[in-house]
Amino acid sequence: MSRDFPKLSTFKDYIIVVLLAILVFAGVNNHIFARSDGSAALSAERLRQRGLEYYAASYGDAAVEAVVRDFGCHQEIHIYKEGQLVLRITYWGGELYALPEV
Repeated sequence: MSRDFPKLSTFKDYIIVVLLAILVFAGVNNHIFARSDGSAALSAERLRQRGLEYYAASYGDAAVEAVVRDFGCHQEIHIYKEGQLVLRITYWGGELYALPEV
């Protein structure tokens, strides 16, 4: 019976290593694909331009500035008119969405 114990211990070690590898892989994948629904993220400059285009098309005003804010888990485009924040936009799944005021 003592001969089976080392085999069981080795088997348990393999199981633990495999489970840890799965957890690490899942965590890394979740972090890599956390933004934009798994699609490739746009550059900050491209997001800024898309935000300006979205605002001009939606509100008919192009005399605004856009700043991209990176919050780690997502990015927002903040639209400013005369120094005042007038709109927050988020990018998700290839689309832009206006965020409600807080």
